[in-house]
Amino acid sequence: MTKDEFRRYLVERGYTNTLTDAGEIIDIMTAALTEAMVNGEDVCIKGFGTFTRTLRAPKEVLQQNGERVLVPEHYSPRFKPGKVLTQQVREGFIRQ
Repeated sequence: MTKDEFRRYLVERGYTNTLTDAGEIIDIMTAALTEAMVNGEDVCIKGFGTFTRTLRAPKEVLQQNGERVLVPEHYSPRFKPGKVLTQQVREGFIRQ
């Protein structure tokens, strides 16, 4: 689902009246998630999952041109689906 499809979903289901409002809701939500993760916080949405960041160790990689490059240590976002989400995806559950 793209952001535009998600916006339409919110309007069609009556959660908001306009596509603009739906877009603003999505932008606010993603900004809050991003800010929390950048600040080192985990974001847990009960029943959906947990967004965390993990520290990746530095490593040397081989580029296509044969040159070796050192990738410094960095944080990487992670998502762990919640029990309810996992169960519903496995069962193909769709809530109307």
